[in-house]
Amino acid sequence: VWFLLGGAALAELVEFVSGWFGGQSVGATRQGSVGAMLGGFVGGILGNLILPIIGGIFGILGGTFIGAYLAEKRALEQQQRDSATSSDDQEKAMKVGMASLIGRILGLMAKLAFTLVCLFYFIGQLIF
Repeated sequence: VWFLLGGAALAELVEFVSGWFGGQSVGATRQGSVGAMLGGFVGGILGNLILPIIGGIFGILGGTFIGAYLAEKRALEQQQRDSATSSDDQEKAMKVGMASLIGRILGLMAKLAFTLVCLFYFIGQLIF
């Protein structure tokens, strides 16, 4: 039982921070990575309110992208104001948003894989 409970908690943690690591893989700012995590959290809640059960998944994915994109765009605009450099904030923010989304999808897939392992373990315990 403790194995399943600990594994479930670990799977949730992996899924929650996967958007962070996705954004970091393409050089996201700290704000962009935090935006991905918070966006996924808020999106999951709003998605479930709008469309129970499956709305949460769409909300998590959409929220991760939107949160990462908006937070990264804001951080890049702030950096641009503070320095005399010019860059394409839109393209960089889009790249961070997509990488965060892909990271979150991979996190969801890892969580699903662990869920299937738990299911097969439970069925095996019932049969044998």
